[in-house]
Amino acid sequence: MRNAYLAAAFFMFPYALYHIVPGSYVSLSWMVVAVFYYILSRLLNNIKYRWMAVSTLLLTVLYVFLVDMTKLDPVYRVISFLLLAVVLIIISTLYSRVRAKNAPAKSDKEAND
Repeated sequence: MRNAYLAAAFFMFPYALYHIVPGSYVSLSWMVVAVFYYILSRLLNNIKYRWMAVSTLLLTVLYVFLVDMTKLDPVYRVISFLLLAVVLIIISTLYSRVRAKNAPAKSDKEAND
């Protein structure tokens, strides 16, 4: 049942924000939702929220490339690309740190077995 709630949230939050937020801020609001999902995944130590964050970021990237490039003014377009780049760099850095921290523990455990 929890998976159904998470799937509904994944579709409903971006859809609701698409209709509530002004057009030039849709991608920014979706990035905020993705960061919120990622923070939840870290706090709750639940990988499902992390997948929701990655999926929402993918949705945001598609939206920025397909919609924002044609509709937005150049100033908002540049801001969207810069913020998306910053969020993607921060999350990839966090992923690599976590992976590097967990990698030696796994190799030591395999060596002992």
